[in-house]
Amino acid sequence: ADLEPLKTVEFVNGFSTQGSLDSTLERDGQWWATRKISGVFRQDFSLRNYPFDEQPLLIEMEEGVLDTRDLVYIADAGNSGMNPAVDLPGWRLLDFRLVGGVTAHPTTFGDPSLPKGVSRYASLKMRVGVERNHLANFVKATFPLYIAALLALVSLIVTDGRMSLLGATTFAVVRSFVSVEKLVGPHDGVYLLDQLHFATLALIMAATGLGVISLRPISQGGDAARQRRMDLRWAGVLLGAYLLLNLI
Repeated sequence: ADLEPLKTVEFVNGFSTQGSLDSTLERDGQWWATRKISGVFRQDFSLRNYPFDEQPLLIEMEEGVLDTRDLVYIADAGNSGMNPAVDLPGWRLLDFRLVGGVTAHPTTFGDPSLPKGVSRYASLKMRVGVERNHLANFVKATFPLYIAALLALVSLIVTDGRMSLLGATTFAVVRSFVSVEKLVGPHDGVYLLDQLHFATLALIMAATGLGVISLRPISQGGDAARQRRMDLRWAGVLLGAYLLLNLI
């Protein structure tokens, strides 16, 4: 009756939390306490596979006063879950888990009854798995990219304005790359959308090189019809290679 674990619990990754509707009742010789918590929680999301990413939404709780000599948590997984009516726009709920445990700290926090320099506190982790509804996000993030790739391939079957078209597609891909950086935020390494942009730039560079090779014999009075057939073949090869890179 003298314990208040719902008031001494600490939300480890909480940015701001508020409690309300506190109640404590005696039930068959035991104390049953409830408290409603709302808040904002910190978490790092990996966007390496955006927009095909799955994320674990975590809420980490830990007893803030009494160590495990006086208080432990036992997760009631059977009576815990999430409301199936919850709707997160742009996401799909996957699973729910509640796991109890113990967190060890390499300090006694000054407690003279803990001489070994380690203290242990009850902890609880709530995890909700979510998956992004990726199709719409993928189309929005890559639509300019694939238009640029299509125009780069088209440049191989036209003669007039070929280099101007390739220059415009390069500019479009660079602008799209900047937009992706704003979308997923600054990051180290190469993410999925980065790889798609690099593949498209490689396609444009290859089309530019082939365009230079193709225009030279035509400008020198060569067989234009034969060269156009070669350009069509190269366009098919580049298309196949680009599709393969995207599939990978």
